[in-house]
Amino acid sequence: AWRQHKEFLNLYPFRKHPEDIDLLTPDKIYNPGKEDYFVNWIEHKLRRLGALRIGSANVWENAKNQTDKLKELLKTAVNNSLLLSQKIDAHWEDIKGFGGDKHIAKKIVFVYYPEKVVPIFRTEDLEHFANKLNVDFKKEAFERYGKSYDALSIGQQFELFNNIFIQSKSKFEEFRKWDNSFFMRFLYETFPPLSRPTEARQIKPLHSLGILF
Repeated sequence: AWRQHKEFLNLYPFRKHPEDIDLLTPDKIYNPGKEDYFVNWIEHKLRRLGALRIGSANVWENAKNQTDKLKELLKTAVNNSLLLSQKIDAHWEDIKGFGGDKHIAKKIVFVYYPEKVVPIFRTEDLEHFANKLNVDFKKEAFERYGKSYDALSIGQQFELFNNIFIQSKSKFEEFRKWDNSFFMRFLYETFPPLSRPTEARQIKPLHSLGILF
């Protein structure tokens, strides 16, 4: 997975060379007939380092159709002078499907800053793991930001949990050897979140014997 990550950075070296973002064309962003378009790396090729759940390819079509907006957001994502919270709180929602809990923004920032970001993108999962590590994240929120956890932005919450997990990881000699992606896998395998109900589980069978598929 890290070898693939290195290949990705050779193709899209936006952290080292943010000027290359201006070279992105719509087909380099999303082109299902090819292999190396940008969002294919983000969703599929780098999945082992941190998985996204994308419901429809329409979200990538939206990004392709708003090339200038995506370029603007990518420049924000790789701006070394910005805080993690500022990168995530940029107006990703201007591209339909990039808003909400901002999983896509979090993944993009992670692939350019893997040493600074733990690739857990779902806020509920971040809360779950903080509880399992016996961290009072609501108290931490007030101490770090001077306001309640619920008043934090999505980016501030993500920044808060990343600081918590990286500090927790640094306390143990064995954990210090692990990269953030491996630590993410450790958390999911050791403290798996409870199964989330899906629409499929709520569907009643059409027949008393149910259906096979």
